Amino acid sequence: VMAVDFREGNRDRFEGQLDFNITGFGGLGEGPIAGGKGSWMASARRSYFDLIAKLVDIGSTAPPNWGDVQGKAVVDLSPSHRLSFIGITADDHNAPDRDAAIAGDMLYYGSQDTRESSAGIGWRGLWGSLGFSNVTVGWNSTRYSEKWDETGSGLPVIRNRSIEESIRLRGRNRLILGPSLSVEFGAEAAHLSDRYRMGFGAFTDALGAASDSALVHGTFAGWKLGAFASVEVSPHPLLTLNAGGRWDRFTFNGSSTFSPRLSASWRVTDRTTLSGAAGLYHQTLPMVLMSQNTLNQELADPSAQNVVLGVSRMLGESAKASVEVYRKTYRHFPLDPGQPSLFLLDEQEYRYTYFTSHGPLTDTGKALSQGVEILVQKKMAHNFYGLIGASWFRTRYRDGTGTWRNRVLDVRYLLSAEGGYKPDRNWEFSGRWIVEGGAPYTPFDAEASAALGRGVMDASRINGARLPAYHSLNLRFDRRFSFRNSNLIAYLCVWNAYNHKNVQTVFWNTVTNQQGKIYQWSLMPILGMEYEF
Repeated sequence: VMAVDFREGNRDRFEGQLDFNITGFGGLGEGPIAGGKGSWMASARRSYFDLIAKLVDIGSTAPPNWGDVQGKAVVDLSPSHRLSFIGITADDHNAPDRDAAIAGDMLYYGSQDTRESSAGIGWRGLWGSLGFSNVTVGWNSTRYSEKWDETGSGLPVIRNRSIEESIRLRGRNRLILGPSLSVEFGAEAAHLSDRYRMGFGAFTDALGAASDSALVHGTFAGWKLGAFASVEVSPHPLLTLNAGGRWDRFTFNGSSTFSPRLSASWRVTDRTTLSGAAGLYHQTLPMVLMSQNTLNQELADPSAQNVVLGVSRMLGESAKASVEVYRKTYRHFPLDPGQPSLFLLDEQEYRYTYFTSHGPLTDTGKALSQGVEILVQKKMAHNFYGLIGASWFRTRYRDGTGTWRNRVLDVRYLLSAEGGYKPDRNWEFSGRWIVEGGAPYTPFDAEASAALGRGVMDASRINGARLPAYHSLNLRFDRRFSFRNSNLIAYLCVWNAYNHKNVQTVFWNTVTNQQGKIYQWSLMPILGMEYEF
């Protein structure tokens, strides 16, 4: 689970920033509330990258147009109690016509409009040295309006006008019972209401079998209830133990689960720390899959047993290195008996950006992920900063026939190096280089694909081939001009600086009726300015 927190605005004075470059523009403002008893912050961005892409060949499919607006306000009710408000809305639009789809080697053309919105209010109370409490109420909404047709035949693929909404109440408390003992507990309740209006055209599945048209229509609602608790104890100044668990219930499918967790941290020396964690985690299936067939509501929730061991060491005042070894065993993943060799939850990666129409599913799928991650980080010192990360991993699944296969995300290795140099307060040079192994994909059955006029996967080689390895270098150069009450920053970004042709995917071109490749963005310079005031 990833938690993203917004920083607070400036409580002392108003500040602003404007950003303009060839892909879009944006602005940010922040300032105090009630003489410093609170603060506000708001930002907005809008892209016009789709217009630039019409003038410059970026070596990729038609880019979307997007924008977002965000805001946060914080008010202190007293030194110990605080209210916070947050709101976010973002929209994404993409509408290539058939000519653009043919020119851009796109499988489908049409339109896609999505809007995601979130709003919430939170209260935080401090209880002196005893601990704190947090209570939040939040609302989330995602609206879809999609219409896609196959580029070669013009046949309809999907019509989607759906809304997914949720309202969530969550309370979290932490009590400090002594210098070596603390307890955390809480509960949450969320009401999910998804209104699906999805129509799938009569088509063929990934393996070439004919599929009838289907309609998912209706409102599907349910409550997600949860409670959690954990105890953290330090029996020795160098040793910290944490044990806890979480109970969840989803009324839509009647599932109830309990997930225990345990972690430990041992500071071997002033510079070296050993850590370990183990736990059982559960997650409900996407509502869109459970809503397609009532029998899918009887499936068990997918679960994961995680074990992680790590060691970290300070290499100096500004550098730190860490190594983690992990193993994750997954059970009860959904499989489609009509396509038993395919991993259903990877469908959004290997075929569409959404789940297609499926009948009754089974929950016999298994998966396994294991690997090693190494991270070396250097904070700013002597005008240099940087981070180097490397990982080796395997991620596989067991299909409905009992065969273990690579998942589409099994790129095997990943190396990233990023950092920068600031010779003085006016100049900064930074860059990021990424290398990763080739992603698995399933080759096409050329004869069956040519006869059908669209891609048919070779059922004997599911995820049996790999794309070329990916690597790319991004560079950025900043020049700061300081004035009495403001700053102007001119910058130049260069994406894919040495213009390597990275293959995004292999596809069956339904216009030429032959296999082709889609490439990721080529070299892309971005010149822009930021004005701070």
